[in-house]
Amino acid sequence: MKDALISLAIYFVLFSVVLFFAYLVDINKRKKKKKETIIFGLLVVIIPCIFAGMRADSVGTDIRVYAKTVFEYVLHSGSILETQQVYNVELGYVTLAYVCSKISSSLSFFLFATELLIVVPVYCVAYKRSKKCSVWFTMLVYLLVFYCSTFNIMRQSIAASFLLLSYQFFEEKKLKKSIIFAVIACFFHNSTIVGIAMYLVAKFIGQIKNKVKQGFITLFASLVILIVSVYWYDFSMFFIKKGLISDKFLFYVEIFRQSEVSSSYMFIISRGNYVELIFRILFVLLSFILIYLNKKTSKSPEVNFYMFLIFISELIYALVFVVFHSSYGLRIIWFGEWILLLLFPSLSYSEEKSTDGNTKTISTNLMIILIICVLYFSIGFVGLGWHGVKPLRFRF
Repeated sequence: MKDALISLAIYFVLFSVVLFFAYLVDINKRKKKKKETIIFGLLVVIIPCIFAGMRADSVGTDIRVYAKTVFEYVLHSGSILETQQVYNVELGYVTLAYVCSKISSSLSFFLFATELLIVVPVYCVAYKRSKKCSVWFTMLVYLLVFYCSTFNIMRQSIAASFLLLSYQFFEEKKLKKSIIFAVIACFFHNSTIVGIAMYLVAKFIGQIKNKVKQGFITLFASLVILIVSVYWYDFSMFFIKKGLISDKFLFYVEIFRQSEVSSSYMFIISRGNYVELIFRILFVLLSFILIYLNKKTSKSPEVNFYMFLIFISELIYALVFVVFHSSYGLRIIWFGEWILLLLFPSLSYSEEKSTDGNTKTISTNLMIILIICVLYFSIGFVGLGWHGVKPLRFRF
């Protein structure tokens, strides 16, 4: 209990400082003070990255699984291709490790740089959307829902962050930039293609204005997911043989095929995993209710897209949880979950124009979402230690 309270206090101070500077970004951007906006923006980005770099090797499961070993290997071998072949890790991540090894031999710097590649795209998205939602609130959702997860799911979080930025440019109709950042995401995790497919399907359904037709297609998509959950092995092998999915996933396919007899950590369900599932269901239900209560929001194609994507993501997570007795479905739907960084802020502000031309007005929805996110963070990361982040320890 003492460690949990200390960790909570440390995170509270960290988040308060970051959000204070994010708030100053909002104020100075509104006053068109570019220099101050840039300075405070840099602080919003750098502070959580420094904190991530200072954490001990025990904070975040995947540090010990691949991050430390990949960095140490490329540090001594000096070869990107050799390291990639030995550890079968994406080129983008190995290149990042290589560049960091040339600057510093410290693992802390590598962890700092890893978090930097996650936070920068998130901040760019928050900044670009600041006319509709304050930068501080988007960053708050990131800190409470995703920040500690990135201590573990590092490569995929970099990819998810860049894919989110790619979608932001897509919304702005800047197709070339959207493609560039989607390609960058692919270099950091092979499963990015799954995320792109989820985005495209959700975008198509979100654009349908006829609610009956939209509901029918949503039901159809849900049935397809149910069918795939039954015949998943045949579908997986088909895509692997056709070269549409990397051979790397054959290892996971075979493990899941033998899930009933496998002793792999992927099939160990803890109390914390059940709590995590409950929160994911709450995220979906809360979003549905808030959208239903706001007629203007319910007619927004963008919000419909966000809602469909998170619904499908959590449905897949729940099916993997039940069918395979595994929480590893999170790795499948990780890209879809990051849409919460757009969904929650969209539901937290009413679109009423103020005297300065901005369209954001704080609503009661913000407080409801804030409470849920605080509970998610406090119970999950601080209390139960999701993603191996408990206890919080530092290198010094």
